[in-house]
Amino acid sequence: MKHRILLFVALVFPLVFFVQCGITTWSVSGDTLTIRGLGRMQTFGGKYPWGKYREKIRHIVIRDGVTSIGDEAFMSFSALTSVRISRTVTSLGEEAFRNCSLLSSVVLPMRVKSLGTASFRNCRSLSSVVFPPGLRQIGRESFAYCHSLTSISIPSSVTQLGREAFHYCSALTEVTVAWPNPPDIGNDVFFLQSLSFWETPVPLATLHVPPGSRPLYEKARGWMSFGRIE
Repeated sequence: MKHRILLFVALVFPLVFFVQCGITTWSVSGDTLTIRGLGRMQTFGGKYPWGKYREKIRHIVIRDGVTSIGDEAFMSFSALTSVRISRTVTSLGEEAFRNCSLLSSVVLPMRVKSLGTASFRNCRSLSSVVFPPGLRQIGRESFAYCHSLTSISIPSSVTQLGREAFHYCSALTEVTVAWPNPPDIGNDVFFLQSLSFWETPVPLATLHVPPGSRPLYEKARGWMSFGRIE
């Protein structure tokens, strides 16, 4: 009888874990992982305690209070389809969401200033990403191999765009920039060979620029590689 009661409880009430590790608290309820805390997310030496659930977690919620997402925090969460990042987060670490192959869209909150190296690399289903207006840094290979990404809009606040940031984004056809004057980033940062848009079909893509800026972009290194500038 005792075993039957335990079985009934397990079936009726969803499995919930609630664990506190220093200032970072995490819980798993069904297929949702929730992160809470104050300040920077603990890195646990790269061995995150929630990593053992990477094949079952479909949703991640990061609550207000957490100010950063650690390196490799959610790397290779193969079932992940959505993530909700709190408004207090200001930075994403290296490879934070790398290899999350089912993640389809990301909205970065207003306070995010930097994206670490390869933060969304190989998120093959990622078709939409919204950058905040205060973003300053897009790290190297941040969106490399995001084969479903069709358009991006880079705010004028960005001052560092890493090499191969959009490497092999084979579906990318629309790029919008907000700089009135094209940044002098050179061919070793943006297009052509081993660059931010390396192996991305830039000659077939359209570059949207601020009003009156088209002549400047048509003559600027790298930018002139776009098929259309308007």
